[in-house]
Amino acid sequence: MEKRFIVLLDLGEHSAALLRYAYEWSQLANAALLLLHQTNIVVPGLSHAEYKQTLTNNGNEEALRDLEALVQNTLPPEAVVQYRVSSTHLLEQLEELLAAPFEQMIFAGAKTTGLIKRLFLGTKTVDIIEHTNTTLVVMPSDFSSFTHRHLWVAIAEKHAFNTNSFHQLLSLFPKNETSITFFSIAQKNENIFPIEQSLQTLSNQYSNTYTSGIAIYEGADTASDLQMIIQHPRQEILVMQKGTRDLTDIFFRKLLVNEVVYDGRTPLIILP
Repeated sequence: MEKRFIVLLDLGEHSAALLRYAYEWSQLANAALLLLHQTNIVVPGLSHAEYKQTLTNNGNEEALRDLEALVQNTLPPEAVVQYRVSSTHLLEQLEELLAAPFEQMIFAGAKTTGLIKRLFLGTKTVDIIEHTNTTLVVMPSDFSSFTHRHLWVAIAEKHAFNTNSFHQLLSLFPKNETSITFFSIAQKNENIFPIEQSLQTLSNQYSNTYTSGIAIYEGADTASDLQMIIQHPRQEILVMQKGTRDLTDIFFRKLLVNEVVYDGRTPLIILP
């Protein structure tokens, strides 16, 4: 099946970095690149329908020109991209696009640390996580070059791991250049033996093809532990799976997003 990367671009200051990252990865993965932008058209409440449509059309045309200029200024001349610009709600557009017969991933940019609560949590990116069943790549704002040396894969011991989505993800990475560490978070004084067994079983499934290993982190200061092990954020990527309420609400939102992805400047991939 053909591959396609859907890149969400708001035409903000970090759009060029996100575009460049997704393009470099698309070249390695032989994936088509589709740039998606939702326009926000401000229309006076008492305007008639024809005037509203004119404003909408003009806004979409202006945004498309800006996207084309962004591509021209960011990517090489031979780059081939598709555009989709609409005032239709982003989730509605994604629902239509994701119904197409592609293996697809969505790319979104993370905002700076000071804007996390206002612009990330509870807004568009989390809406995408909660309402789509597609792998999502969340990029820190200052990343502009694709790297793929080490995947840190978070495993919830009581939640089945989505191996199908993970296999699709791995197909986008070169086998001889990528290593994997499966890790879990243990409560303080928790019996870690079954967690270790589960992680090792999972790691063994990939050890013939990849360099793979396991890690378990215990105690309350997990964020600091993760920041210490991710010492080369430019070469490493965190992978986690949406699923249980505990994993999504506590582990992802409070821990990985706030303290690792942003402060640690580490890319995050969220499996369905």
